[in-house]
Amino acid sequence: MTGDMLIVVRTFLGSAAVITVVASFFRLRRRVRELEAEAREEEMLHADRLDALEIAVERLAAQLEQVTSGQEFLNRVVANQPGRLPSPTQSPPVVTPH
Repeated sequence: MTGDMLIVVRTFLGSAAVITVVASFFRLRRRVRELEAEAREEEMLHADRLDALEIAVERLAAQLEQVTSGQEFLNRVVANQPGRLPSPTQSPPVVTPH
């Protein structure tokens, strides 16, 4: 190979390498943006699920508080009226079919 031909081959191969690296860089940037967008969407989905779970727990806590209040009320009523409770009697055992 002559000197001029060697320069042309090196220039061609160098240009091909640079073009490949630049193209890969841009593809990589695009993929990174796609992955970041997917991560944001997933994060938003998790945040929505967490919000729904918090609301459900708060509603459950409110219902549990109502049940507790009702139980306390019944305990007070029973404690204030001891004579009205039926006396425990000896009843025959009940046999249930199996």
